[in-house]
Order: sequence, then structure tokens, then C-alpha cells
Amino acid sequence: MSSTKAMFFLFKYASSNIVASFQLQRPLSQLDANISQLRHDIFEEIGVANSSVIIMSLEPLPASNWTNVVFGIWPFPKSSNISSAGLSILRSTFVTLVTEPSTLRLTWSLFGNPFFFQVLEFPGGITIIPPQGGFPLQEPRMLFNFTLNFSVYQVYGKISELKNQLSSGLHLSNFESLYIFQRRNSDRCGGGKERARRQAANNVVALAILTLLS
Repeated sequence: MSSTKAMFFLFKYASSNIVASFQLQRPLSQLDANISQLRHDIFEEIGVANSSVIIMSLEPLPASNWTNVVFGIWPFPKSSNISSAGLSILRSTFVTLVTEPSTLRLTWSLFGNPFFFQVLEFPGGITIIPPQGGFPLQEPRMLFNFTLNFSVYQVYGKISELKNQLSSGLHLSNFESLYIFQRRNSDRCGGGKERARRQAANNVVALAILTLLS
């Protein structure tokens, strides 16, 4: 059994409420051989006090040279807790990585640049605010939310198209405007069910604020 598979079985059912993933254009065998360095690089980039990074799984993508990396962040030592300040730093870092995954600097010769960073689990969820026109100062007329079967990363790249479709569907006038937030909820996929976790990662709650322009 390879070290990757052994580690997958060891931490597959472990309890972590901070889980994220990204993709590397490297074969599984290369990542498997350098898994300790990968873990070290991730911790050096995003680790906070009283925390430890664990590589939960390495999954080769079908018919490609790409591998999906899933990692979790645990308190270290186990008897400790990650402070609220540490969680705040992690949340801010994760928001940046969702929008700019290449800012996660890994050992280039081994791993190259990361792509498609996703937050799978995080206490209290994470909200992403895509670049949009200036947020109106007027009181909102309506606040509503809906769930999309896409990742934050996928929705983020099509925010203008989403706003146009919503505006058309809602029959907005020239005096009305939409402002959109994206939220990754913190719902856990219990029992270590990796399939359920991946499915949950593709459900993003979008919050739209309808305002009246002056």
C-alpha cells in the first residue's frame, strides 16, 4: 500500500471542520513521492498558531496529468484549539486563494502552480464578494438567496452573466440594481463520506441584494 493510500485511510474518518482542496498539474506518483514536502509547503503558506496540516487524499483526475489535493487543518496539539484570531486569518487567506489560487506558493520544481482552490468545510462558512460596481448606500429593498450546483470558483468567473440573468428574470427597472455575495456554507458531511463532501462543495449559496438607485 502506498503512503498516500495509507494516509487516506488513516485520516479519512478523522474529524476536521477546516477542509480545502486544489488541483496540481502533476501526476499522482510525483505528489505521492513528495507528500511530506507538499504538507510542509501548505503549512508554511497558510498555517497558524496551534495548527497542523494533513493531506487527506490525492485523487488523480480522469484522463489527465492532474491531481486533486484535499487537505485538512487540525488543532495541534490535539488538546488545543485554533484561536478565533487564527480562524479569522485562515478565513481571509482562503477567500484570497479562492479568487487567486496561484498565491499559494508551493515548491515550483515539484508542484508548479495550484489551480481551482475550493473551501470544502469551514466553521461558520465563508463569504466571497466578487468584483462588482460600487455597492449602493441605500437601504436594500429585498434580500434573497438561492443555491447553485456549482463551486464558488465556477460562479466567481461568471458573476456578470449571473447578474444579467437575474436582472432579466426579475424584470428590474433602470432604477434598480443587484449586488451579489457568494457563500460556502459550513454544513458538514458526517461519517467521513468523501463523496458527500465533494457534492457539498459544489453547492454555493448566492445572496442577492436588490437596491433602489438614486
